[in-house]
Amino acid sequence: MLLYYPSSEKTCRGKTEDREDRYIARFVELTPPRSTAEAITFNSVDPELSCSGSERLCYAGRTVTVSLAIRPSWQINAMPPPASDCS
Repeated sequence: MLLYYPSSEKTCRGKTEDREDRYIARFVELTPPRSTAEAITFNSVDPELSCSGSERLCYAGRTVTVSLAIRPSWQINAMPPPASDCS
């Protein structure tokens, strides 16, 4: 997946390119219609910006709650899993 920052954005910068974040996300858990969980790896040539993480989305009607845990790639073993409570 690619996320682009508009040229008007002056505060944030991309991790892959100056105005771009590129990452791979894969589903690790599907619990329809309640939640999904993904493993995420950001692509960057800069080791300081290369990171991995996990994301859980909880669905309740029109409300979506996102829990995100991101760590530098060299700390990935210390990363906690995303929150699993979608109640």
